[in-house]
Amino acid sequence: GVLRAFKGELIHIYNKREGALLNTEHFNELQSRCNVLLLGDSLGDLNMADGVMNLQNVLKIGYLNDKVDERRQSYLNSYDIILEKDETMDVPNAILQYITGQ
Repeated sequence: GVLRAFKGELIHIYNKREGALLNTEHFNELQSRCNVLLLGDSLGDLNMADGVMNLQNVLKIGYLNDKVDERRQSYLNSYDIILEKDETMDVPNAILQYITGQ
């Protein structure tokens, strides 16, 4: 098939932050939240939590899958946790299960 249009605002690499959700039903639910689990696969993704109201805690998990040796140090300097060549959600899910007591 051929993609002809998107309904609503498209979230992409240049607008991955809270502002992309401003006019959605989900936004109202998020306004009272102060914690963010940020998952990214580039250094540009580190800005995704910018503009989050009432932000108190951000845990940044970086997926390093390409040019691992070349990019490792910059990821170590920027992310709290780095997952190398791990394309699963096992670590984020384990963190969420621990936090929620499940």
